[in-house]
Amino acid sequence: MTLPQLTWQLVGYRLSEGFMMYRDVWESLSPLSAGTYWIIYSLFGSSSGIAIEVLGFLLVFVQASIFNTLLINNQAYADNTYIPAAIYVILASLYFDFFSFSPVLLGITFLLLALNNIFSQIEFRAKRDERILNTGFYLGIAALFHFPFFITSQIIHHP
Repeated sequence: MTLPQLTWQLVGYRLSEGFMMYRDVWESLSPLSAGTYWIIYSLFGSSSGIAIEVLGFLLVFVQASIFNTLLINNQAYADNTYIPAAIYVILASLYFDFFSFSPVLLGITFLLLALNNIFSQIEFRAKRDERILNTGFYLGIAALFHFPFFITSQIIHHP
């Protein structure tokens, strides 16, 4: 277990004991990530370290699916293929810590969903308010999982 994984597990443990984040638990973990680890610790208890690994492994495959669907729907390649998803999983497998159910991994899921909306907005060239609203919503959720993603949302909204 790495130090960040231990920190996430301890935050989940403390929150499950009734302590409040940012008042009783002093950690720079973003709110949705803290809530996620609280739920994981409440469900799995002391074996939440294994659950974090398994959930991270599953989330990488979900992200690969989202990424591949994004490329197919927006016709990024002439042929519809699953090679980009395979490359995504292979690159995520390069280092063991990439499969960890981290705040970054959770936030990237919503960045991929925002990217799908952005590509759809560019492709159709029509200002559809629901796509713009969904993009902002996904970017906001990503920032609530990992605070540095706030900078990403500012760059996208204010080029």
